[in-house]
Amino acid sequence: MSEFTEKFANHAVHATLQTLDSALAEIETTDVSDISAIERLDRIRQVQRFATTRFAAIDPALVPQDRLDAVNSSVKEQTAQITEYKTNQNVAHLTNASNMCDQILNQLGPIPIATTPEDVEGLREAMISFRRSLGQHARHAETDYEELEKQFEDIGTRFTELTTEITSQKGRLDIAIS
Repeated sequence: MSEFTEKFANHAVHATLQTLDSALAEIETTDVSDISAIERLDRIRQVQRFATTRFAAIDPALVPQDRLDAVNSSVKEQTAQITEYKTNQNVAHLTNASNMCDQILNQLGPIPIATTPEDVEGLREAMISFRRSLGQHARHAETDYEELEKQFEDIGTRFTELTTEITSQKGRLDIAIS
């Protein structure tokens, strides 16, 4: 293995991207209901997959070490923000992590790479994943709406019953007072 290939293969960025992948996977197993959180998580996931795919498809001799260091630093920051989000469900942490996507994309941009069918496949998978996520949340929203509609109907029925009861009691009270 050449010196450049070895430096590239042993760089911490690969492990950091894997850690981010694991953190995102943990969140994806929970039921995230905030649409802005879903959008941010999807963007972070897309950039994470893009970076992983990109690193898998490049020539290690063409990658400057400082680019790898910069991407690693940004991904570490993203992972920290994701961890904070898991702790307190504050969407601001996802906003910060999503903002890091711009830095990562800017850092990856100058790295020379040939466009491959795998790149296109990665984008397709990200779109499918996002659509699946939206479908799931739409189903949850529909179920929640139906439950709320039923509760509203039950409250309306109970309100009508109570109004009738009050009117009846008022009539008896008027008769008793007379």
